[in-house]
Formats: sequence, structure tokens, C-alpha cells
Amino acid sequence: MKIALMSVADIRNYGDVFFDFIARQEMQKYFPDAEFRFFTPMGGVIENEEFYCYTKKALSQFNPDAILCIGGEVIHKYNDVVWQDMYHGKVAKPSDVVFDWVRMPNVYKAWFSVGALDLAMPMEQISDEELGGLNYIGVRGILSKKILEHKDMLFRNSKIDMVPDIGWIFPRYCKNPKRILKQISKKYCFKLKPNSYFVFNVNWTSIPKDKIFFVLDEIFKFQRLTGLKVVILSVISSYKKLDVDISLYMNENENILVLDDVPLLDTCALLMEARFFIGSSLHCAITTLAFGKPAGLIHNTMLTKFQDLFNHMMMPELLSNEWDSFPNLLLYLYNFKKHKLLKKYVGFMTATFDEKMRFLCADIKKFWGL
Repeated sequence: MKIALMSVADIRNYGDVFFDFIARQEMQKYFPDAEFRFFTPMGGVIENEEFYCYTKKALSQFNPDAILCIGGEVIHKYNDVVWQDMYHGKVAKPSDVVFDWVRMPNVYKAWFSVGALDLAMPMEQISDEELGGLNYIGVRGILSKKILEHKDMLFRNSKIDMVPDIGWIFPRYCKNPKRILKQISKKYCFKLKPNSYFVFNVNWTSIPKDKIFFVLDEIFKFQRLTGLKVVILSVISSYKKLDVDISLYMNENENILVLDDVPLLDTCALLMEARFFIGSSLHCAITTLAFGKPAGLIHNTMLTKFQDLFNHMMMPELLSNEWDSFPNLLLYLYNFKKHKLLKKYVGFMTATFDEKMRFLCADIKKFWGL
């Protein structure tokens, strides 16, 4: 069995990189002898693994039995508006990685635990022909499902299934976060213990310029008030840097550590052992939540993926697009009282993900008469 896994891991976003490794790990339970190959728009070596540049020729040479796009808000064709911003014009149509292969014959094809993006502008609809070319479609939220159903509130496409975000099982990949945390402490000469710090991140798309210093000042105040240390992470390298060099500003405080280009497992461990996460990265938030800890998202734009995550959890108070609410969100996360409810929800989502993964792998076997 040969399985091609499609992603945009080459934008070096924490979640997009993790999807491939998690998907391979989970599918190996059902296909222990399978050969996996990762494909992205540009390719490259990521986390010491080869990611192949996607072309129809490269895919055909691999000759996969199954092609799967697993994870990410990648089901859209906003090449000029979204993809080129991340790929800096180096790839003509990054969406080909998602759509080019859906018409390939004699191969199992699926979107699994993906999101569909919508923006406040005319959108090229994802056609019924393209959806029909897939053997399985699993989206991670009801808003993504409605986008694929052309926003028709009274229509249901029974082929489009609901699958929990793959981020809910990220902690499975990080077997010993406490040990990794000790290694990080030693490497940076910055003592970190479980629950003794919180993690924060933003990028230039998620915060207005005039709010950056306001937020940094609030972090200073909160740190002094609570005694919690702060780890500030950069988790996506494709976007432009903030106009403000946070490291210059924050390194004045010995209780604040600013990190860039952190390895995948180090990032995961930092998020799992934090008291809470606050920032604009969806999968940083989910990693912390999946370990039973609170996480809050704050972003300029109320993207569908954010709304799906927190509204499905029945915890919309953890989501904001008003940066003036940052101090209140910090305090809410610090005083979080719903740990038992959160852990029950995590259990439900991970069990549901496993059920959907079993179905996907059984469906692949059925397709090939195995």
C-alpha cells in the first residue's frame, strides 16, 4: 500500500507540519507495511523528513493507492489572496495540491479533518464535480460543511462528514513533555516547570500595529501580578515578521522567554505543560486544550475555523477579535474553572476522531478489496 499525504507543511506552520506526522502515525496502526510520502507545493526537508514538491508527474511516479489531504483550512482556491501571501509568489497555484488530483482515476481520494475557508469577497465555488471525485470528505466544523454546501442553510450533502480536528490528538505524538521541558530549560537557561508559565503568540495578520505595545504592556503587568513566566512563540515562518521586534522589547524582563524556529516536539511540549495558551494560532490552542488546559484565541478576523472550534466546545468566551479584551481574557484563562468539562470534551473528540480514522482506513481497504 502506498499512501500520499497532502499538506502545506512547507509554510512551516506548526499545525500544518504536525498533520502529516500524526496522520502517518495513526494510519500505520491499520497499514503497518504501507509506504507514505509527503507532498507540499514547494517541498523540502522539514523536521528531518523529505517533503516532495507536488506535481502530477511526481505524484504519478509515486503511484499511490490512496491520496489524502489531512488537516488544515486548505479547502479553498484563494491563490492570489491567501496562498501567495504565504508562499511569496514562489508557487503559481498552491491550491493544486488540494484540487489537482481529485479527478485521478483508480486511486482512493479523501479530504479528512479539513476546513473550508470563506472570506468577505466573491469566491470560486468548489464544484459538485470536484466533491464527487472524492471517496470520502470529512470536515472539522459545521461552518466548513455549510461552505461546501454552498451556504445553503436548508440543504444537507450527506457525503460531507464531520471529523474532529486532528489537533485533538497532537499530544499522542509527544510522549514525554516534562522531559522535553527540562531540556528546553537547560538549553535556554530559563527555568520552566509545568503550569509555571503561559504561552503567547501572534503574527502580523492577527494584531493591529497600534495594539502591539498595549498587549506587551498587559503581559508585563500580568506577569508581575501572577508571577507566571511567559513564553512567546513564533510558530509560522511564512508570514512577514511583526513591525515590532518583540525579543528586543521583552528581553528586558528575565521572566519572559522569546523563541523562534522551535522544533515541532519542543513547541508541543511547551504548549502541553503551560498553565494556559493565549494567542492567534489555532493549533497551538488545540494542543493546550487537548492536554486538558485552557486556551484562548484572539485574532483580528473571526475566521470560521475559530468559531467552529469554540462554539462546538460551548465555550465561545475563549474567543475574541477585540484586542482591548486581551486583559480580561488573560484573567479568565488564569482563573479557568471548567477543567472537568474540558477533559470530558477532549475524551469525546479523541474517541470520535479514532472512530472516523477507523472508518477511513476500512474504506480504503474496501476500495482495494483488502
